[in-house]
Amino acid sequence: GAMESPQQESDIVFLIDGSGSINNIDFQKMKEFVSTVMEQFKKSKTLFSLMQYSDEFRIHFTFNDFKRNPSPRSHVSPIKQLNGRTKTASGIRKVVRELFHKTNGARENAAKILVVITDGEKFGDPLDYKDVIPEADRAGVIRYVIGVGNAFNKPQSRRELDTIASKPAGEHVFQVDNFEALNTIQNQLQEKGFAIEG
Repeated sequence: GAMESPQQESDIVFLIDGSGSINNIDFQKMKEFVSTVMEQFKKSKTLFSLMQYSDEFRIHFTFNDFKRNPSPRSHVSPIKQLNGRTKTASGIRKVVRELFHKTNGARENAAKILVVITDGEKFGDPLDYKDVIPEADRAGVIRYVIGVGNAFNKPQSRRELDTIASKPAGEHVFQVDNFEALNTIQNQLQEKGFAIEG
């Protein structure tokens, strides 16, 4: 509408699955996807942050880190896979409570976007999605899910991707090899008034 600022700021967090069920090639694909997304948004008022999860949760860079050094590959290249179990729901809660926080450089009026990259097989997590998704919704976090590995081959995994994603899932779930996902995400952000130059 006429009231929208032409250049809405977006804060984008990547939550990437580093658990043992992700093979090395797929982990490299994830890193490539993340770097490519970050490069697409170069000239925009977009800040990025990234957390990897397995049993543990590792923040590789915050919005503040990215602001100080907006070079995607210097942040993404050194990331090593953690291995271990797959605490996806706990990871989502940590992102909502910690990364989207002003102490880590999140901006009050920015759109909050979470991009979860996983094979959709949560394992060993004390939390369930029903414990964390409503909280993410209340916080206004828009969630995209990028499936890797066998995510689309197993009905159970596919359902999990749809459960994590914002509704309608059809507009928020993509395959990691599908770089058209980038264009779709950009177009959706533009339509929602989150403008991106480029």
